[in-house]
Amino acid sequence: LIDYLPLSAEEDLRGWEWYYLMSKCRPEERTITYPGTTPFAAWSPDGKHIGTPGAIWEAATGECIRRFSTSNIMRYRVAWSPDGSKFAWAMASDENAFYIWDRLTDKVSRFAGHEESVWCLAWSPDGTQIASGSIDETIKVWDVALASVLWELSDFPRLVMNIGWSPDDKMLAVGIPNNGTQIWEIATRNKIYERMNDVGVCLVAWHPHSNSLAVCESNRWF
Repeated sequence: LIDYLPLSAEEDLRGWEWYYLMSKCRPEERTITYPGTTPFAAWSPDGKHIGTPGAIWEAATGECIRRFSTSNIMRYRVAWSPDGSKFAWAMASDENAFYIWDRLTDKVSRFAGHEESVWCLAWSPDGTQIASGSIDETIKVWDVALASVLWELSDFPRLVMNIGWSPDDKMLAVGIPNNGTQIWEIATRNKIYERMNDVGVCLVAWHPHSNSLAVCESNRWF
């Protein structure tokens, strides 16, 4: 089945049969059900927990071990800090903020400053900073300990759908729907690369041990 994955600009010939057969090859071990709209989840780095927006689950049992009643409105991306000590999730609608749960102290901190919904989050490699992207077409980089904005990138042509912080702590990759991929140098705050597109989805992910970047668009990936 893997042989039929489309590469780059190749036409995707897969139908529903491919997805059905793939699901049979990888049966689920358990189902985690959470009320409300929570379309994202992430493993903790140690593999012991699964984080969803507003809740923490024990991976081995599927038991919900921590639930946060910050809001009942739409929740978006989630992200564990690199050492697994903190968990962040973003909020939409009138909230326009994101939250960070400290695993050691059990404290939840609110980070507010965007004018519209927070769509995505990315931790710095050392876990001291976090970047948030928003529908307000900005990226804010925060000092996690102080819960304050350190610097900002603005004037993106559309909402910021996805952010990736490079493992060498030098670059931010930005995915913008119906516009493309950008890479910004953190030290200078300058845009050093841009690839335009006209497709809806644009997701980015750095290789954990190199500066290779994977980009997934609605109709192709590279």
